[in-house]
Amino acid sequence: MAELAVALEVGRNMSYMVVWKQSRGFVPDHEAAMVKVFGSELWQRLAQVGMELLGPYGMLEKGSGWAPLEGWLNHLYLRSVGNTIEMGTSEVQRNIVALRGLGLPRE
Repeated sequence: MAELAVALEVGRNMSYMVVWKQSRGFVPDHEAAMVKVFGSELWQRLAQVGMELLGPYGMLEKGSGWAPLEGWLNHLYLRSVGNTIEMGTSEVQRNIVALRGLGLPRE
């Protein structure tokens, strides 16, 4: 739980850095890619830990009388992988960080 709390703060600070750069007129291309990869993978970890904590009850959907958090965690867990793809695959975002942020050559 402590690791997740730290990771949430790291993600928040990374997001603030992107917004700060945008407010100063910079284009945070590789920084935004880093935030996307970190945030979407953190979202998956949060969903996984939530499902582990709730056990079988975590699989109950909205409308079930026994569903904790009104079935929200089930939805979060099922959408977590799709969200990483919809926001731009992590592999593409890592390539952006490598090329633009680290200056590595193309393959």
